[in-house]
Amino acid sequence: MISRLFKTTGLCLCALILQGKLASGQTETLPSRLAPRAAGSGASLVRRAEQELAFIPEVVAKVDNETIAGDRIKAAVLPNLVAMLNTQGAMPSQQELHEFAVHLTNQLVEQKLLFQACRRAGYEPDMETANRQMFELEARLGEERFEQALKEQRISREQFLRQTADTIALNHWFETEVLPGIEVKEEEVEEFYRENREQIVEPEQVEVSHILIAVQDKENQESLEAAETRIREIAAEITGEDSFAAAAEQHSDCPSGREGGRLPPFGRGEMVPPFEAAAFASQPGQISDPVQTDFGFHLILSHNHSPRREVPFEEAKGQLKQMLTNRRVNATIEEILEQQRQQTEVEILLAP
Repeated sequence: MISRLFKTTGLCLCALILQGKLASGQTETLPSRLAPRAAGSGASLVRRAEQELAFIPEVVAKVDNETIAGDRIKAAVLPNLVAMLNTQGAMPSQQELHEFAVHLTNQLVEQKLLFQACRRAGYEPDMETANRQMFELEARLGEERFEQALKEQRISREQFLRQTADTIALNHWFETEVLPGIEVKEEEVEEFYRENREQIVEPEQVEVSHILIAVQDKENQESLEAAETRIREIAAEITGEDSFAAAAEQHSDCPSGREGGRLPPFGRGEMVPPFEAAAFASQPGQISDPVQTDFGFHLILSHNHSPRREVPFEEAKGQLKQMLTNRRVNATIEEILEQQRQQTEVEILLAP
């Protein structure tokens, strides 16, 4: 149960998930879906990303006599920066990076506070179980992969063991004492549905594949004409959905080319306007004429077009109950954190 409170990234079992204690994850943005791959070796991209994180100090926060190392923040941010450089050729501004680092620091402080509250409730770190789980994980991964994962997370075996032990204890505390007191009755779910029925809908969505011929210099007319000519040549070779997927794998400059150009379903407002307009105007099975966007020229193959619809109560009630339960769990966690803050000295060393 409590595992939903944490985001497991590699071996980092203790990172509070982003955007709230029970958030499901981050929404993929337009550039990561459509942008061309960037040039540069993996090592050079890592070095560039590390340079952007030089502002993070050795210690980012203190919680009583415990410290939070800046390496914990770097380990969480670095893979995302490298991925952005690889797919978009750019990264957030220094201000955005700083704000995100502060956000992660606050999450790790909250993590420490929860672990402290857990111990104060009488649930000590379960070192025996943690040790067994660590050796089982190492046996599955192999010693070399296990050590590499620890290196990437910038934590030692001892730190990993302690974090795992704390997490096991926190799980036990929540499952035994906290979560059993949280209940949402069906009458509450029905009331929420009645009051919010107009918002409980599935939005209009489309599913498409695309082929991108990227244009790096949008001001260069020769580059634009060459890309348009190339996309039209590719279009002339396509005879159906199978050949479209093969052409995407062979020619597309978008990372989605590896999946035959297939993109996740999306609604209005999620793509740049020219791409959205063509995608929503196409009928299933239809291939668009070349579409120009800031990224280059696209061919778009429509797979499915789902209209907006209201979701019946019986279909929605499971998710609504989970959402209302999550809200109460989050509120309970905030109460625990607030009580813990009043008993703990917290110092953030990464300036806001």
